[in-house]
Amino acid sequence: MSKTSSSAFDAEIYYAPFATHFRDFMDSHPNTGEKTTQKAIADYLGVRPQTVSCYATGQSLPNCEQLLKIADYFGVTCDFMMTGRRVENKPVRETLGLSENTVQALKLVKEGYWEDCPAMLPVLDTLLGEKDFYTAIEKAVDVFANKHEYGDRYQQFLEWECKEFLDSFLLEFFRKNLLSIYAKNKEGELNGDDS
Repeated sequence: MSKTSSSAFDAEIYYAPFATHFRDFMDSHPNTGEKTTQKAIADYLGVRPQTVSCYATGQSLPNCEQLLKIADYFGVTCDFMMTGRRVENKPVRETLGLSENTVQALKLVKEGYWEDCPAMLPVLDTLLGEKDFYTAIEKAVDVFANKHEYGDRYQQFLEWECKEFLDSFLLEFFRKNLLSIYAKNKEGELNGDDS
């Protein structure tokens, strides 16, 4: 084997998904942002620091048990450590046709990202469970779809009409559902949910 192909092979191993994610997570823990030393992870796994070094350079891969421990340590899934893709969202995305960004945004809501608005999850849950919401969105889209019939000079009117329609829908939605939304939020707090 020539020296050139050997270094290309080493680069391929070094930049393999597991080794790359492992190094990235050691440099900055996904949850805390703190750096993790080889010794710290070796102690956690019950292996030698040299073994951790081999994982980081791609010279070897952990066995299943070690992979589970590593994923747990960094708070990610095994599939993400190995592929960089979040497979756990795939069934939701495929079933509902949602994008990865939408699923991640909904997860942020669930995890309490909008801590100033603790009722965000019950609001979204109620809104997305309301059949009239989809009808309202459809009507708003229809208003803009008709723009080509009226030309650009009516754009402001169409935008105003769409805004008025959505404003009145949302006002009625909150008027009708606000008490049940806050009840859901309180129920979630009592059950220990983050919502």
